[in-house]
Amino acid sequence: MRTFVVTTEGQNRLGLRELCERYVNDQWFAAHASDELVAEALLDQFKRAVQPELELLTVECIDR
Repeated sequence: MRTFVVTTEGQNRLGLRELCERYVNDQWFAAHASDELVAEALLDQFKRAVQPELELLTVECIDR
């Protein structure tokens, strides 16, 4: 079983590193694929999964 570690060059203010790491380690890939190929594909899948969620977000200002 492969285990992937996700790193970031930035501050990770939103916790996306941990979210991505959980995501990629929950996925299955064929054993014959190289680690580099799998890591690249998993990061691409994560980005494609997150993008539609981001597009659904809205922000409103409510006076209290």
